[in-house]
Amino acid sequence: MNKRTIIRQNKIRFSLRTCIFILWSIFLIIIATFTQVTLTKAGIPTFILKHVMTINYENCYKYIPQIPVVLFVASMLGRKYSFIAISIYIILGLFFIPIFALGGGPSYMLKYTFGFILAYIPGAFIISTILFKFNNFKSYIQSAVIGVLIIHIIGILYMMTLLMFKHESFIYIANWLLSSSGIKIFYDIIYSLIAVIAGKTIKTLYLEK
Repeated sequence: MNKRTIIRQNKIRFSLRTCIFILWSIFLIIIATFTQVTLTKAGIPTFILKHVMTINYENCYKYIPQIPVVLFVASMLGRKYSFIAISIYIILGLFFIPIFALGGGPSYMLKYTFGFILAYIPGAFIISTILFKFNNFKSYIQSAVIGVLIIHIIGILYMMTLLMFKHESFIYIANWLLSSSGIKIFYDIIYSLIAVIAGKTIKTLYLEK
């Protein structure tokens, strides 16, 4: 493979179909930001069970599925186009429209949870790389687990840096970490696996033709 062939393969080409999927992906991430799903302890959405059994909502968990949606976008669009979609989402939130969970604007970079949003880029890049090299169920599991952990680790480090910079107490830091991660990591991995499989399937059927 010569240098000209490598450059041609790495070139970004924007077809109408690709542009539509990028815009659709940005819209999905925005929608996921403001979507709250009530889960049982087993991780099953209550809207599936409420017609067949009585649910104790006091023991349920409020879940925002943004990370699975980001990994869905990454598995569907691949490295280059998912980077573009997620970058546009972040730029829109920082400079144009308040589309983040707690608003938007440049000052949002000082919010404790901004590290999770920033981590979408490396998380998406790494799982896209895994799925590019391998296409089997094992790679789906690896990409879901690794992608979720990368996003949470970067998000936690960013949050701890801000909290310590503001000289917050250890208990305050621990409470923030539990609310932002904690059991959410388990749910993120489960639903990210489903999202990765769905994203890879759509990519195979519609974007690789």
